[in-house]
Amino acid sequence: MSSEKQLRYRNRGPGACTEMFRALLMIVNFVLALGSLAVIGMVAYLMSVHTDHINDVCNTCESLFIFALVLFCTLFVFSMLGLCALLKRNLCLLLIYGFYLLIFFLAALAITILLILIKNGKFDGTMERAWNDMALHGTGNLCDLQIDAKCSGWLELCSNANYIFNNTEACPVCTDDQQHQIQNFTETCYHELNRVIDQYYNPIVITGFTLVGVSLLSIIVSCRVRKNHEDDDDGGSYTRM
Repeated sequence: MSSEKQLRYRNRGPGACTEMFRALLMIVNFVLALGSLAVIGMVAYLMSVHTDHINDVCNTCESLFIFALVLFCTLFVFSMLGLCALLKRNLCLLLIYGFYLLIFFLAALAITILLILIKNGKFDGTMERAWNDMALHGTGNLCDLQIDAKCSGWLELCSNANYIFNNTEACPVCTDDQQHQIQNFTETCYHELNRVIDQYYNPIVITGFTLVGVSLLSIIVSCRVRKNHEDDDDGGSYTRM
């Protein structure tokens, strides 16, 4: 094999690897876009059909539905941006896509680390002080939160009195109907939070680190695609598909 052919063969290697991961990321972005559309449609349908009954079933469900709509609309736009950027190899789109990938990478890493710290009790004192502050000053919506989560108080149960405060625990002032429901719960909200974290901890952490890895890979691939495109514009050996 001549030296010129060997050089072309070596130059094709990294480009072929980049193209393989580029195609894989395009498929991932396409699937994410379709999945986001499906979730957006489902949430919009539930909100349109059950609007009058949402608050009767769950006081915080309407806010969760709105949050889900915003989240998956953002994910849809992000996925379409990535799909177009990788498909067209447009330098401007690749830069924007890379910037949002970096934000996504940092957010996924921060949320995963935060969950690990919460699991290990690093924020117990902070959350207790926040609960007591909201209960004492009537901020937040702790009464609805307790009813939706089927829990009572933070470290101690809020029983018969509408307002109880001692050195360790504060209970929010709730209506008689709310307090009647809350006093029947046998678990504190701290215990309920830890139960939920224990139940979903492993899947969330695995998913979090997977998203961190995928986003990091996506950043590398988008940079490689942009670099290959620039080399192509400069007369390099990169060949457009």
